[in-house]
Amino acid sequence: MILITTVRGMLLLDEKGTLTESIAFPGDAKDVATIFSSLWEGEVPDMLGQLTQRDIDRCDNHALASWLGCKLLPLEERQVFHEGALKQIGEDLAASRTFQRDMTLSLVEQRLRTAASSKDLSISQATNAIDELDQTINLFTERLVEWYGIHFPELERLVVDNVQYCTLIAEHGQRENIPGDDIQAAAHQSVGVELSARDMEAIRSLAKQAVYLSTVRKDYTDYIEEGVRAVAPNLTELAGPLIAARLIALAGGLANLARKPASTVQVLGAEKALFRHLKTGAKPPKHGIIFQHPLVHTAKPWQSGKIARTLASELAIAARVDYHSGNMVASELQARIDARVEEVRKKHQYPPRRKKKGRRKSR
Repeated sequence: MILITTVRGMLLLDEKGTLTESIAFPGDAKDVATIFSSLWEGEVPDMLGQLTQRDIDRCDNHALASWLGCKLLPLEERQVFHEGALKQIGEDLAASRTFQRDMTLSLVEQRLRTAASSKDLSISQATNAIDELDQTINLFTERLVEWYGIHFPELERLVVDNVQYCTLIAEHGQRENIPGDDIQAAAHQSVGVELSARDMEAIRSLAKQAVYLSTVRKDYTDYIEEGVRAVAPNLTELAGPLIAARLIALAGGLANLARKPASTVQVLGAEKALFRHLKTGAKPPKHGIIFQHPLVHTAKPWQSGKIARTLASELAIAARVDYHSGNMVASELQARIDARVEEVRKKHQYPPRRKKKGRRKSR
């Protein structure tokens, strides 16, 4: 038996395409849109439960095919069966297309409302805001290093943290006022020149803006950590809140991340390197944003790819569990990661030997 999904209902056909049974949908386009939205999410509405009692071999919907355990109709056959079934129930094709248009518009509206109200969308926006704040803070710091370097160039070597560098300038200004034995010793022997009060005021104003942006970044980081733990607890437990948030942002939401295979999760954030590999034949990237994970970041170069692959596999599972059920399986997944990483470290303690190129024998 063949199952055909239309905007008017579910139609059951025999192998010759003859209609044998039908399950009517509501007459309102919005109600039908709700049914199709459920199918889009992989959920089957209760009203279709009776389909399990039918001997269905093939159908035209991915979610129903998976639920019923039947084969998916080839694309070229769907249209033929679809139009034939509608004619048998006396449905005018033009009226059906008009109703389908109204249903599609309602479906799009529902999907947009769902996407706009999802917490992971806000997390993605906040993550992107942090990236932009980092760029701005780095630009401000670079400008301060050059500008304040006229007065005290040695400070760049003594203070490597950008926020601390900006904070010292914002709070103290003149090099003689900055605390610290090393800094004071360098200040007395500095090759920098004296600046006017007006010049120093302008420099400190820029430094204060950089410090303020760093406090905004801290607020956003706290917001992301709180939100991502609620949305994706397993993913957060395995990857850490910031990496988890970045994976969600790069994938375009938790739903999209849950649909991606582990191989894609492994290289999220390395799209440029991946496209370069596909275009020029350069070496493919071993990892993307997950390189920031301590297990990958601290691994030996010849181990990092294998560890990244292991981590990506479990992160992909964690994302699916978070999206579909929300059950906590992080401890089990973490145990598998630890066991595999330990195995990689023991088995690949030393870098692989390079294969020697054989010399061509002269004739």
